[in-house]
Amino acid sequence: MTRDEVLALEAGKELDALVATEVMGWAKCVHPDTNWLLDEEWKKLGEGEVFWYNTLGLISAANKNGYRVWRPSYNIASSFEVVEKMEKYGYGMVIWTMTKIVEVYLRGVNDNYLESIQAATLPLAICRAALLAKMQP
Repeated sequence: MTRDEVLALEAGKELDALVATEVMGWAKCVHPDTNWLLDEEWKKLGEGEVFWYNTLGLISAANKNGYRVWRPSYNIASSFEVVEKMEKYGYGMVIWTMTKIVEVYLRGVNDNYLESIQAATLPLAICRAALLAKMQP
């Protein structure tokens, strides 16, 4: 995926799924028609998480503590999980808000400026910034 393709992604399940796999490192479940994890999938979880599309087409994420709907491109709480994950990778995000635009400044491992991402909402800007960071060499 190119930088321009990432910046063209809109909030929704495609972006959420990319963030789940590429940024969070989650695996996708193989059973699309149920809200429940299979027993063997629960056993494989370990400390990680898995995700699937629930019957409403939203991402559900699960770990050993249970499951929840996860929408980082819409939901601020979910998007801040992405920020926390990026911090573990050594990246930082500086958030700047203007009248109708949110800008996220992405800082790299050595605290150098990498990218400025603008979007209509903070969750969308965070998701795009995280994907762009993962594309860095």
